[in-house]
Amino acid sequence: SRCVTALDTLWRFNPDDPDTWQGAAALLDHITTVAGHVSRLERRVGCWCLFSVANTLTNAAVFLTMAFSRFEEAHKYLSLAKSLATKANQKADHKHPTRVAHILRSLGQVLRYRGRYNQAKGPLFEALDLLKRHHHQRQQQIQLESKNRRARRRRRRKPTTPMPIPFSPH
Repeated sequence: SRCVTALDTLWRFNPDDPDTWQGAAALLDHITTVAGHVSRLERRVGCWCLFSVANTLTNAAVFLTMAFSRFEEAHKYLSLAKSLATKANQKADHKHPTRVAHILRSLGQVLRYRGRYNQAKGPLFEALDLLKRHHHQRQQQIQLESKNRRARRRRRRKPTTPMPIPFSPH
């Protein structure tokens, strides 16, 4: 996990800032090495570590497509990222479908860049489906929380009964 933390700290690739591209290129070998270790040790690695490596692999794949047009290698990175993120979601108490959807979207884009339009449909539609389901579940959760909040407020309000005014003859 220390290597993963170090990679997270060092990875500063920004698609809009070409000054970050050279540093990203220098880390590619390290990313593949760490990702390989994490995928072999996945049963002993925590969810955070799996998600972190999946995210770094996804960003590295974007870099490979933008900077070098290395679509085949980017495809491999994204396939591994999808596998790690899926396994992390299976382990996690709190699921992260948006992370998996981001990976699937990137995978679909790389397949499109390679001219594999029919193959690109699968990951792209899967990403959309994940996001729709997540949005629907989130909406239901928000409605339930709102309903519970209103019920708690109603319970806290005690009915007020007028207090008798003490009578004093003086």
